[in-house]
Amino acid sequence: MTHKTASEIYSRLDNLIQHINQHFGTSGTLREVMDSQRRKIENGWTAESLYTSSYIKSHVFSKRAPERYQIVPVIACAFCLDSERAERGGDFEEAAELFERARQYCREADDNAARNYHDEIRSERASKAGTARAQKYYGAAIDHLRRLLQTKCPADGWTSAPETARALAPEFSAFLDAQAQNDSPKSLPEDPEGWILKWLRKGGPLYEEFTAKRRLR
Repeated sequence: MTHKTASEIYSRLDNLIQHINQHFGTSGTLREVMDSQRRKIENGWTAESLYTSSYIKSHVFSKRAPERYQIVPVIACAFCLDSERAERGGDFEEAAELFERARQYCREADDNAARNYHDEIRSERASKAGTARAQKYYGAAIDHLRRLLQTKCPADGWTSAPETARALAPEFSAFLDAQAQNDSPKSLPEDPEGWILKWLRKGGPLYEEFTAKRRLR
């Protein structure tokens, strides 16, 4: 193993950890991971023992991100550091084996990041398509609810989406009843409160308007 190849792995792992932070709101850094692992390896731990211990679980920072997606870069870092330890001790065969495992976990981390990226693209496209379909079939109802969000908003803002849906449901239902004579039943929501809640949540056509009017905590 050369310093250059180890630096390349650390650089990739740093990018992967930054990607996790960006997309899942975590705040870990490669430097923190390396410092923590280096201290353990200096105290007799190996990458294998770190991998099988509860230590790895301490690097799962977000419940929104798959656990394996978060810990694989940490595992790769542990094997790379342990490879450096073996090389310093003169055991070049062990160092090579450990470094190869670091590369394998690094490739897995790359694959996980790529898979997550494609999942995000699909999710974004599905969200846009869902918004377009909702606007097409329920355009008038959405526009009316958008006005209610503005005109009925409390002075200190809306609270949660469920409470907002309950507050707006009576007037929204009255609007739907008035529209029923001009629209077929299939074109109007059958569960007004449920549809309000759906449209207010992330991915819904009124999510941004609702978020802008939410009460500051």
